[in-house]
This record gives sequence, C-alpha cells and structure tokens, in this order.
Amino acid sequence: MKKKDLVGSQLRERSDGWEDSGVEDAELFADLSVRLRAAHRRVASLEGSEDEKARVLRRLLAISDAAKHDLRRSSERLDVFLSDLDRGWRPEPRDD
Repeated sequence: MKKKDLVGSQLRERSDGWEDSGVEDAELFADLSVRLRAAHRRVASLEGSEDEKARVLRRLLAISDAAKHDLRRSSERLDVFLSDLDRGWRPEPRDD
C-alpha cells in the first residue's frame, strides 16, 4: 500500500514505512541556508567595482532562487560558485 507524502513542495509516493528523504531534505535545507548566508556575506565584502559586485551577486541570487526548486542542484551550484571565488574568479567586464 502506497501513501502520498508532502515534503517541502514536492508530492512523493512512499511505501509502508517512513521515508528518510524528508529528514535528509531538512538537513540539506538547513546546511544550504547557512552556506548561502555566508556566501552572501562574502559577496557583500568583495572588493571591486559596483558593476562587478552586482554581476557576482546576480549569480548568487540565481543559486538562491534555484534552491526553492532543487536543493541538491543548488548545493552543487553553490559549491562551484564558492570554488570559483576561491580561485579569484570575477565576471568579465561587459561591453555596453
């Protein structure tokens, strides 16, 4: 017998017992929220032009927004973003 379980905003079917994914999702959400908050602080403290900081912030906001739909993918994107910042990545200047 299958039951339907609402976890986050996703409807999932589960079998008899409790599914651990809800707990895992909650833990991932908590971890991701702490990491996103730290990343936002880091971006706010970056040195550079306002235009450059705005482009970096837009990338981070896209990752934050994606977390509403896919926590795991957003966590992976945040890992790449932070790795890029650690390596000194800065967005290319725009030719307006």
